[in-house]
Amino acid sequence: MIQDITIHFDEATETLLSAYTIAHHISRSAFIKQTVPEKLADWVDVQAADQKWKKDRFKTMSWPETVQGLGL
Repeated sequence: MIQDITIHFDEATETLLSAYTIAHHISRSAFIKQTVPEKLADWVDVQAADQKWKKDRFKTMSWPETVQGLGL
């Protein structure tokens, strides 16, 4: 389902949005359509990481342990 929305930005955000979209030669709509899914995907990743961390009883690892765990 596609839904139209209206967004009102404060002046500072509007200025930055205009500068960004002009510099990158994209429309405001294209920028927002690109940025919102990226932000949501990041949020989903954080939620998954938090769940794993909770299952590990909030275990932390040192940098060397992290590097070893990643096989680097």
